[in-house]
Amino acid sequence: MLCGFALYSCTVPTTTIQSAPKQPIVCLVDSFVATLPNFMNNEITREQANLEWKQAVLDSFKNPNFLDSIRLTMIGINKTKKNGYVAHFRSNKNDFNYGYKKINSLHFDVLTNVSDSIALTLVEKADYIIYGDIIGPINFPTMQILYEAPLNRYTDDYSITESYMEGIYDINMANLLMDIKEFRIIQ
Repeated sequence: MLCGFALYSCTVPTTTIQSAPKQPIVCLVDSFVATLPNFMNNEITREQANLEWKQAVLDSFKNPNFLDSIRLTMIGINKTKKNGYVAHFRSNKNDFNYGYKKINSLHFDVLTNVSDSIALTLVEKADYIIYGDIIGPINFPTMQILYEAPLNRYTDDYSITESYMEGIYDINMANLLMDIKEFRIIQ
């Protein structure tokens, strides 16, 4: 019987549990906080950290897929005077499922041009996982011109601040123009 058990244990496949790779934004926050652990010490360190945060975010945008797998809410879609549509997406504030407890909130808006066929499928106030390329940051007045309709101002700055809980961060990444290749609605 002992030999049978030993033989059985050799034939049972073993499973390995692999953790999902961290999203790039999570890696950026980890790296930033590790590099500047005392950035919340005083007003001077916070101001300097926000300048460095802005540069770190802008450098991260060089990876066109930096925001792949990010959950966004479709705020609205507008037909432009030219042929086509512009869709407006917003980060879900505190509703990120990173499995990463150090991010309390993440704020940014995204504008993207969409085809007629995609425009017909997008649902306002629905949550999407997006995959696409970052074209670059965009300021609020330019966003309004591209969208050709009033937009609610969300955030124009780049900042990382400690939340009301120590070691938990609120993050602003301004506004972005993206070329979104794929939209996956979250049911």
